[in-house]
Amino acid sequence: SASFAKAARKRFSTMLLGAALISGCATGVSGQAPAQAAPVVPQDTITAQVDTVEVGPRRTLPPAEVQRRAQIRAILLTDAQTRYPELADDAQTAYSGKLQTLQDSLNTYLNRADTAMHNTIVVLDPSKIDVALSIGLSAQQAIAQEVAKHGRALPESTIDAAAGNAVRDFTSEAGAPGYTQNPSAYPNMSEQAARPCLIIPSSDHGLLFDVPGLTKAQKIEFTNTHEGWHCLDSRYRMTEAQLEALQKNSPRSLKSLIENADLRGGASVIHHKEALADIAALGDMIRRGHDPAIIGHTIGWRQNEVGHDYLHYSVPGLNLLKQRIDSMGIDAFREMAPAAARDLYFEVNDATALTPAKLLAMAEYLKADVTVRATQRAAAPAGSDTAAGIAYAEEILKPAVPQQVMRDIIAVLTPPDISLRKALMDWKPIDRLEQGAIADGGKITPETLIRSYGKIQNELHGQLFGEEAEARLAREKMALVKSLFVLYVQGVDYVTANEKYGVDIEAAEKDLLARGRAADIGQPKPKPENAPAPMSSAPAGKQRTAGTPNAGGENLNLQNTPAGHDGCGCPQTGYKIPRR
Repeated sequence: SASFAKAARKRFSTMLLGAALISGCATGVSGQAPAQAAPVVPQDTITAQVDTVEVGPRRTLPPAEVQRRAQIRAILLTDAQTRYPELADDAQTAYSGKLQTLQDSLNTYLNRADTAMHNTIVVLDPSKIDVALSIGLSAQQAIAQEVAKHGRALPESTIDAAAGNAVRDFTSEAGAPGYTQNPSAYPNMSEQAARPCLIIPSSDHGLLFDVPGLTKAQKIEFTNTHEGWHCLDSRYRMTEAQLEALQKNSPRSLKSLIENADLRGGASVIHHKEALADIAALGDMIRRGHDPAIIGHTIGWRQNEVGHDYLHYSVPGLNLLKQRIDSMGIDAFREMAPAAARDLYFEVNDATALTPAKLLAMAEYLKADVTVRATQRAAAPAGSDTAAGIAYAEEILKPAVPQQVMRDIIAVLTPPDISLRKALMDWKPIDRLEQGAIADGGKITPETLIRSYGKIQNELHGQLFGEEAEARLAREKMALVKSLFVLYVQGVDYVTANEKYGVDIEAAEKDLLARGRAADIGQPKPKPENAPAPMSSAPAGKQRTAGTPNAGGENLNLQNTPAGHDGCGCPQTGYKIPRR
């Protein structure tokens, strides 16, 4: 979000990486220039208390010079903001190309199948979020502009929910704070007219979850294909009553599930959508050539890693998909026409997903005393919805396997990886950004920094899927340079940054700066006389609507609006085991 830079600057100023990671950057954010070269920082110094984009002793500048430099920065950033649609493409990487291919294939599939709910699918390239944040725009503005290219705006509540997942707090293995993407989709849940379906895809380097047995590349493909199927799914929709029930009640409440038929109906739609996304994503991956073993790996993950997340529990459907593939043979499955494969996915899902009747049986079983459950099991007719609901309940009651419990404990207790920190210390990402900008345009401006950033990230993307040691370091570098890039573009003293390379920014941007000064950009506004004092220095609190992203919040993103807009969460997250 737009507040990321402020919060990140505060965290970085006291964080582990400090001057050792950015030695060589001698530009300041507060109108001060270094009096001499930055001192040599010992390679084992990790906790230096410095601002992210300035190191070494500084000299204080006269107020007029401070204001001149601040105005230059303001003019350059304002110009970049007005040209955001153009500049947003300048940081694209090979991963951007993969996401464009995904978007094209999803839209081809959509137009061949059913456009009643969605007239297009928009896959948001994370690099465009990086560019927006770096020049002072919000994630909401970036998302709205990208969706608007396709002819129709999304509701503000949907944009806000998507922005929360487009910029999600993230800490790398080396302990560097930053942000990543929480994969999610925003399909049309109830509107009569077709509209765009928005996807926040996985980051290529900052993954929030792990599926044991899948490679990093497979996890990214699974996640993005899963989210894509939320947009291709035109069958499972909610009524207004079901949306309202989900806004007022939690599907984690057994009491509410038992008493409220509309809540059960809404929860059933969510489960159908999430289970279908798993089934279809894995089916499509196998049809593209992946080993069918990915089904077993995902089943193990759903059972052992996130088994209590009942709304995402797709194991019965995945087992049936595996049986159907085994029965027809892998070659026959891969040779099926797309429409036939789609029909198979829905058939498997409809046979196994949680109907309202199954949900009722599950909730009643979970709420009952242990002594009563044996009687309930015995009374449930074989093959009935009651028996299926009880089977689901018994699955989600299973404790996590010991290996996962141990992994969770180890993850909490393990400190940041020191070896990765040391490997990062010689990299000097700010120098890389500056030198790339000079090489690209002969000057350091937001525009040339954006292009330099894109080239750095593209180079690192190429290292993500090689040897694990190289890939780990590449992921760390990508996370670090992203955070520093966002802070640097907004906060750097462009006068000093250019002087380091023998460039006079006043001469290099003479016309632009003249126009900006004529328009009074960056001039401090005079305070009105006798202005009333604010009632409070704190901003007014904004009431959080049901499911909107917050620290520790759930991912459903149903908004308190006349028509809710669901953001189907990433394959990992969702509602946990229901409570009594």
